[in-house]
Amino acid sequence: MNRREFLKQAALAGLGAVALSGCRGSGPAGPGPKVGRNRWQAGPVNGVDLVVARRSEAAEAVRAALQPFGGMASFVRRGDRVLIKPNLAWARLPEQGACTSPEVLRAVIEACQEAGAASIVVGDHTCDSARVVFDLTGAREVCRQCGVPLVDYSPRSYYRPIRISGGGGIQEDEVVADALNCDVYINLPTLKHHATSHVTLALKNQMGLIRDRQRYHSAKRGTEADNLHRNIVDLATALRPTLNILDGTRALKTNGPKGPGLVEDLGLVCASPNICAVDAYGARLLGYDPAEIPHIVLASQAGLGTFDLDAITLKEV
Repeated sequence: MNRREFLKQAALAGLGAVALSGCRGSGPAGPGPKVGRNRWQAGPVNGVDLVVARRSEAAEAVRAALQPFGGMASFVRRGDRVLIKPNLAWARLPEQGACTSPEVLRAVIEACQEAGAASIVVGDHTCDSARVVFDLTGAREVCRQCGVPLVDYSPRSYYRPIRISGGGGIQEDEVVADALNCDVYINLPTLKHHATSHVTLALKNQMGLIRDRQRYHSAKRGTEADNLHRNIVDLATALRPTLNILDGTRALKTNGPKGPGLVEDLGLVCASPNICAVDAYGARLLGYDPAEIPHIVLASQAGLGTFDLDAITLKEV
């Protein structure tokens, strides 16, 4: 059996030991308890696991990606409190592909409003100055026009301590309170390369909801990459998005996560409640075999969803 097949079978079977990129150890048979009140399921909605929509207009792609699930109303109920967590880490223009595009962000906000959300918060813990990031990415203007708050989660006052029962290296952390109190948590990453974790998609995007990101590079013995992959998964056992929408309108294919690098216009949006499936599809778009991305394999092994795209109902529309 070759390395790829070993990794795939280990993840699907939930084997106790997985050898990948120097990582060693045992994964949990199932995910530990999630934190927060948001609704979550990794299984199909309306008989569909993953939808990929290709359109020339971003707003049309978002609507098309939601339609097979029954629209945003299948995830957002009237009166819900919604958190939208885009990737707004870097002071880059939309065309540079390092952050969630303003067009996709607007379309997701509007879909939640149409579904009857009582409140919507958009927020991120930026790496560069939030003031500059929010302006350059276009996120501030979109949120202003849509009438929703855009929150800089840099101050410690936004955070609450949590226990991560399913964690190995990360067993407790400080997480944005909005992620714990919302009814619906929408994870809205962009499609891009990452120098350490290979890709930064839905799983890694959740690191924008913790206070000390650098800790995730050093909370276990081993290489930096080993630490990061495993700690991303520890967090994912606790924080589980209601819906993941991958902004693939542009792909930053090199020099991620900040760039500048090679950007390819794809006109694509990918949606699923299954965070592993979204990341597997995104990894393929970036030229990677998802079975070679340790945190995707480990997340699947931890019971957070399958990354085997042949084993799910995938619709391309």
